Amino acid sequence: MLRKVRGILVVFLMVGLLSAIDSPDTTMTLPENLGIGFGFLIANPQGEFDENVENLGLGFIFNTDWSFNHSPFSVGIELGGATYGKLERNIPFNYFTDLVNVEEKTTSDILLINLFGRSGFMAGKLNIYTKAFTGFQLLNTTTTIRSEQWITDDDETDEIASSNVFEDFTYNYGLGVGFRFPILKINRLPNGDSGKPLQIQVELNWSKGGEAEYLNASKEGSIIFSDPEDGPVTTSYHPDKSKTDLFKIQIGIGI
Repeated sequence: MLRKVRGILVVFLMVGLLSAIDSPDTTMTLPENLGIGFGFLIANPQGEFDENVENLGLGFIFNTDWSFNHSPFSVGIELGGATYGKLERNIPFNYFTDLVNVEEKTTSDILLINLFGRSGFMAGKLNIYTKAFTGFQLLNTTTTIRSEQWITDDDETDEIASSNVFEDFTYNYGLGVGFRFPILKINRLPNGDSGKPLQIQVELNWSKGGEAEYLNASKEGSIIFSDPEDGPVTTSYHPDKSKTDLFKIQIGIGI
Protein backbone atom coordinates (compact mmCIF):
# COMPACT_ATOMS: atom_id res chain seq x y z
CA MET A 1 0.00 0.00 0.00
CA LEU A 2 2.83 2.42 0.80
CA ARG A 3 4.25 1.85 -2.69
CA LYS A 4 0.93 2.96 -4.20
CA VAL A 5 0.86 6.06 -1.98
CA ARG A 6 4.43 6.88 -3.00
CA GLY A 7 3.37 6.66 -6.66
CA ILE A 8 0.48 9.05 -6.03
CA LEU A 9 2.81 11.51 -4.29
CA VAL A 10 5.27 11.43 -7.20
CA VAL A 11 2.45 12.07 -9.69
CA PHE A 12 1.20 15.05 -7.64
CA LEU A 13 4.71 16.49 -7.48
CA MET A 14 5.44 16.05 -11.17
CA VAL A 15 2.12 17.61 -12.19
CA GLY A 16 2.75 20.53 -9.87
CA LEU A 17 6.28 21.11 -11.11
CA LEU A 18 5.35 20.79 -14.78
CA SER A 19 2.48 23.22 -14.39
CA ALA A 20 4.80 25.60 -12.55
CA ILE A 21 7.47 25.87 -15.27
CA ASP A 22 6.65 28.77 -17.56
CA SER A 23 9.66 28.30 -19.86
CA PRO A 24 12.99 26.46 -20.09
CA ASP A 25 14.62 29.15 -17.90
CA THR A 26 13.13 27.40 -14.80
CA THR A 27 10.91 30.36 -13.89
CA MET A 28 8.08 29.15 -11.64
CA THR A 29 4.62 30.57 -12.29
CA LEU A 30 2.39 28.92 -9.71
CA PRO A 31 -0.25 31.22 -8.20
CA GLU A 32 1.51 33.38 -5.63
CA ASN A 33 -0.72 32.06 -2.83
CA LEU A 34 -0.21 28.37 -3.65
CA GLY A 35 2.66 26.24 -2.38
CA ILE A 36 3.55 22.57 -2.90
CA GLY A 37 6.21 20.35 -1.38
CA PHE A 38 7.52 16.79 -1.50
CA GLY A 39 10.01 15.17 0.84
CA PHE A 40 11.53 12.28 2.72
CA LEU A 41 9.77 11.32 5.96
CA ILE A 42 11.37 9.86 9.09
CA ALA A 43 8.80 8.75 11.69
CA ASN A 44 10.18 7.94 15.15
CA PRO A 45 7.65 6.17 17.46
CA GLN A 46 7.26 7.68 20.92
CA GLY A 47 6.01 6.48 24.31
CA GLU A 48 4.01 3.22 24.26
CA PHE A 49 4.36 3.05 20.48
CA ASP A 50 8.16 3.05 20.82
CA GLU A 51 8.00 0.06 23.19
CA ASN A 52 6.41 -2.04 20.44
CA VAL A 53 8.08 -0.47 17.37
CA GLU A 54 11.76 0.11 18.06
CA ASN A 55 12.85 0.93 14.49
CA LEU A 56 12.28 4.16 12.58
CA GLY A 57 9.57 4.47 9.95
CA LEU A 58 10.93 5.65 6.58
CA GLY A 59 8.85 6.99 3.71
CA PHE A 60 7.64 10.03 1.78
CA ILE A 61 5.26 12.96 2.27
CA PHE A 62 3.51 15.48 0.01
CA ASN A 63 1.92 18.76 1.07
CA THR A 64 0.16 21.73 -0.48
CA ASP A 65 -0.97 24.96 1.17
CA TRP A 66 -2.74 28.25 0.42
CA SER A 67 -1.83 31.59 2.01
CA PHE A 68 -4.27 34.45 2.59
CA ASN A 69 -3.59 37.68 0.66
CA HIS A 70 0.20 37.34 0.90
CA SER A 71 -0.03 37.06 4.70
CA PRO A 72 2.28 34.80 6.78
CA PHE A 73 -0.71 32.54 7.50
CA SER A 74 -1.64 29.53 5.36
CA VAL A 75 -3.76 26.38 5.49
CA GLY A 76 -3.08 23.12 3.71
CA ILE A 77 -3.20 19.35 3.50
CA GLU A 78 -0.47 16.71 3.68
CA LEU A 79 -0.43 13.05 2.65
CA GLY A 80 2.36 10.63 3.47
CA GLY A 81 3.42 7.23 4.67
CA ALA A 82 6.32 5.34 6.23
CA THR A 83 7.31 1.68 6.59
CA TYR A 84 8.17 0.71 10.17
CA GLY A 85 8.31 -3.10 9.91
CA LYS A 86 9.42 -5.68 7.35
CA LEU A 87 9.60 -9.50 7.18
CA GLU A 88 10.95 -11.38 4.14
CA ARG A 89 11.01 -15.14 3.48
CA ASN A 90 11.90 -17.38 0.52
CA ILE A 91 9.33 -20.17 0.49
CA PRO A 92 8.20 -23.03 -1.81
CA PHE A 93 5.66 -22.00 -4.42
CA ASN A 94 3.21 -24.62 -3.13
CA TYR A 95 2.85 -27.41 -0.60
CA PHE A 96 3.76 -30.23 -3.01
CA THR A 97 7.18 -29.09 -4.27
CA ASP A 98 10.20 -27.05 -3.23
CA LEU A 99 11.65 -26.88 -6.77
CA VAL A 100 10.12 -23.44 -7.34
CA ASN A 101 10.48 -20.74 -4.69
CA VAL A 102 8.91 -17.31 -4.30
CA GLU A 103 9.68 -14.32 -2.11
CA GLU A 104 7.10 -13.49 0.55
CA LYS A 105 7.43 -9.90 1.80
CA THR A 106 5.35 -8.52 4.67
CA THR A 107 5.51 -4.79 5.44
CA SER A 108 3.92 -2.73 8.21
CA ASP A 109 3.17 0.87 7.21
CA ILE A 110 1.69 3.96 8.79
CA LEU A 111 -0.19 6.24 6.40
CA LEU A 112 -1.31 9.74 7.35
CA ILE A 113 -3.51 12.52 6.04
CA ASN A 114 -3.57 15.84 7.90
CA LEU A 115 -5.04 19.30 7.61
CA PHE A 116 -2.73 22.02 8.92
CA GLY A 117 -2.40 25.71 9.62
CA ARG A 118 0.97 27.44 9.34
CA SER A 119 2.36 30.85 10.32
CA GLY A 120 5.85 32.16 9.69
CA PHE A 121 8.19 35.10 9.29
CA MET A 122 11.20 35.95 7.13
CA ALA A 123 14.74 36.27 8.48
CA GLY A 124 16.60 37.41 5.38
CA LYS A 125 16.01 34.68 2.82
CA LEU A 126 15.12 32.15 5.54
CA ASN A 127 11.43 31.48 6.16
CA ILE A 128 10.86 30.18 9.71
CA TYR A 129 7.40 28.88 10.60
CA THR A 130 5.28 27.05 13.15
CA LYS A 131 2.51 24.61 12.34
CA ALA A 132 -0.54 22.98 13.96
CA PHE A 133 -2.18 19.93 12.38
CA THR A 134 -4.85 17.28 12.88
CA GLY A 135 -5.98 14.28 10.88
CA PHE A 136 -5.96 10.52 10.66
CA GLN A 137 -3.50 7.61 10.64
CA LEU A 138 -3.92 4.17 9.05
CA LEU A 139 -1.70 1.39 10.39
CA ASN A 140 -1.59 -1.32 7.76
CA THR A 141 0.26 -4.64 7.28
CA THR A 142 0.39 -6.15 3.78
CA THR A 143 1.92 -9.36 2.43
CA THR A 144 3.15 -9.60 -1.19
CA ILE A 145 4.35 -12.63 -3.16
CA ARG A 146 6.93 -12.14 -5.94
CA SER A 147 8.65 -14.58 -8.30
CA GLU A 148 12.33 -15.23 -7.53
CA GLN A 149 13.14 -15.02 -11.25
CA TRP A 150 12.10 -11.35 -11.41
CA ILE A 151 13.43 -10.17 -8.04
CA THR A 152 16.01 -7.38 -8.43
CA ASP A 153 17.16 -4.41 -6.38
CA ASP A 154 14.17 -2.53 -7.78
CA ASP A 155 11.20 -2.68 -5.39
CA GLU A 156 8.81 -1.90 -8.25
CA THR A 157 8.91 -5.39 -9.82
CA ASP A 158 5.60 -7.05 -10.68
CA GLU A 159 3.95 -9.05 -7.93
CA ILE A 160 2.13 -12.39 -8.15
CA ALA A 161 -0.34 -11.70 -5.36
CA SER A 162 -0.90 -9.35 -2.43
CA SER A 163 -3.15 -9.38 0.64
CA ASN A 164 -3.99 -6.85 3.32
CA VAL A 165 -3.56 -8.90 6.50
CA PHE A 166 -4.18 -6.37 9.29
CA GLU A 167 -5.15 -2.71 9.69
CA ASP A 168 -6.54 -0.16 12.12
CA PHE A 169 -7.46 3.50 11.93
CA THR A 170 -7.05 6.35 14.43
CA TYR A 171 -6.70 10.11 14.79
CA ASN A 172 -3.63 12.28 15.36
CA TYR A 173 -2.85 15.93 16.12
CA GLY A 174 0.21 17.96 16.97
CA LEU A 175 2.59 20.86 16.48
CA GLY A 176 5.60 21.46 14.29
CA VAL A 177 8.36 23.91 13.45
CA GLY A 178 10.32 24.28 10.24
CA PHE A 179 12.25 26.48 7.87
CA ARG A 180 12.60 26.99 4.13
CA PHE A 181 15.25 28.72 2.03
CA PRO A 182 15.59 29.20 -1.76
CA ILE A 183 18.09 27.10 -3.71
CA LEU A 184 17.25 28.02 -7.33
CA LYS A 185 17.92 31.39 -8.96
CA ILE A 186 14.68 32.82 -10.33
CA ASN A 187 14.46 34.94 -13.46
CA ARG A 188 12.01 37.79 -13.88
CA LEU A 189 8.64 37.08 -15.45
CA PRO A 190 7.53 39.01 -18.56
CA ASN A 191 5.32 41.27 -16.41
CA GLY A 192 8.29 42.21 -14.23
CA ASP A 193 7.31 40.13 -11.19
CA SER A 194 9.55 37.48 -9.67
CA GLY A 195 8.66 33.80 -10.06
CA LYS A 196 8.34 31.39 -7.13
CA PRO A 197 11.72 29.96 -6.05
CA LEU A 198 12.43 26.28 -5.52
CA GLN A 199 13.18 25.82 -1.83
CA ILE A 200 14.71 23.34 0.59
CA GLN A 201 12.24 22.56 3.38
CA VAL A 202 13.08 21.02 6.77
CA GLU A 203 10.36 20.36 9.34
CA LEU A 204 10.04 18.77 12.81
CA ASN A 205 6.66 17.55 14.06
CA TRP A 206 5.45 16.22 17.41
CA SER A 207 2.31 14.13 16.90
CA LYS A 208 -0.11 12.70 19.48
CA GLY A 209 -1.82 9.63 18.03
CA GLY A 210 -4.93 7.85 19.25
CA GLU A 211 -5.02 4.25 20.41
CA ALA A 212 -4.79 1.61 17.67
CA GLU A 213 -4.16 -2.10 17.23
CA TYR A 214 -1.33 -2.94 14.81
CA LEU A 215 1.19 -5.53 13.70
CA ASN A 216 4.92 -4.94 13.49
CA ALA A 217 6.35 -7.27 10.84
CA SER A 218 9.88 -6.74 12.19
CA LYS A 219 8.99 -7.80 15.74
CA GLU A 220 9.63 -11.40 16.74
CA GLY A 221 6.40 -13.12 17.72
CA SER A 222 4.16 -10.61 15.95
CA ILE A 223 3.53 -13.05 13.07
CA ILE A 224 3.91 -16.80 13.74
CA PHE A 225 3.82 -19.59 11.14
CA SER A 226 3.01 -23.21 11.95
CA ASP A 227 5.49 -26.01 11.19
CA PRO A 228 5.15 -27.18 7.54
CA GLU A 229 5.76 -30.74 8.70
CA ASP A 230 2.46 -30.61 10.59
CA GLY A 231 0.52 -29.96 7.37
CA PRO A 232 -0.46 -26.84 5.39
CA VAL A 233 1.02 -23.75 7.04
CA THR A 234 -1.31 -21.58 9.11
CA THR A 235 -0.50 -18.09 10.34
CA SER A 236 -1.37 -16.49 13.67
CA TYR A 237 -1.18 -12.76 14.37
CA HIS A 238 -0.26 -11.19 17.70
CA PRO A 239 -0.89 -7.44 17.40
CA ASP A 240 0.04 -4.76 19.89
CA LYS A 241 -2.30 -2.04 21.10
CA SER A 242 -1.23 1.41 22.27
CA LYS A 243 -1.25 5.13 21.60
CA THR A 244 0.54 5.98 18.35
CA ASP A 245 2.62 9.07 19.15
CA LEU A 246 5.31 10.08 16.66
CA PHE A 247 8.22 12.47 16.29
CA LYS A 248 8.53 13.19 12.56
CA ILE A 249 11.33 14.72 10.51
CA GLN A 250 10.52 15.91 6.98
CA ILE A 251 13.26 16.94 4.54
CA GLY A 252 12.37 17.88 0.99
CA ILE A 253 11.83 20.53 -1.66
CA GLY A 254 8.96 22.92 -2.19
CA ILE A 255 7.69 25.86 -4.18
